[in-house]
Amino acid sequence: MVTVAGTASVPLTRRLRALRDRFRAGYPNEAPGLGYSPLMALAGPPSLTPKQAQQVVEHLVDRPADPVEVAVAIVGVTGRLPHPGQRRTIERLLRAYPGRA
Repeated sequence: MVTVAGTASVPLTRRLRALRDRFRAGYPNEAPGLGYSPLMALAGPPSLTPKQAQQVVEHLVDRPADPVEVAVAIVGVTGRLPHPGQRRTIERLLRAYPGRA
C-alpha cells in the first residue's frame, strides 16, 4: 500500500481515484468524447452567451417568471438543463429590465 505522508494510511490510489472522479463530474457534455482535459472540468458548466441570455429574457419579459418558467425558457434556448448560475443570471437580468414590474 502506497500512502501520502501525513494521511491516515489512505491508499494513494484511492485518493487519486477520488480526484479523477471529481474532475469527471464537472466535465462538460459538449466536450469531445475522445480524450480528456481536466482544465475543461475545472472551468465548470458553460455560461449563457449574451445572445442566449437576451433570447431568454425576451421570452420572459412580458410574463411573471417563476424559477420553473426561467428554467423552461433556458432549456428552450440552449436545449440543455440549466444550472443554478444560469438561472441566477436570467433572474438578475429580468430584475434590471426597464419597465418590468
